[in-house]
Amino acid sequence: MTDKNYVDHVPPVQMTSVLADTKQPFLNMSTRWNYISRYLEIWKEGIRFRGFAVVSFLAGLVLILSIPLMGILAFAAAAYFWELYKFRRHRLESQRSIMIGH
Repeated sequence: MTDKNYVDHVPPVQMTSVLADTKQPFLNMSTRWNYISRYLEIWKEGIRFRGFAVVSFLAGLVLILSIPLMGILAFAAAAYFWELYKFRRHRLESQRSIMIGH
């Protein structure tokens, strides 16, 4: 095989990198509690924002017939809190791949 044919059969090699969106991308833990305690506040905020969204939505249903402007604001608050809840949930339930190298 000549050098030209060899180069044609080798697949192209490209530089790759992996970016992590956490400050500590590697799993460092000595106990399960050490690992879970980092995400406990995010979990609590998610529950809090979901509750705010439900209460704001129910307030919007009540207020839309009596005070329409306040009802619209309550629906806007419900949408805002629901998006915050989804953001917190995505942070905990991320489907990122874990790469185990050597």
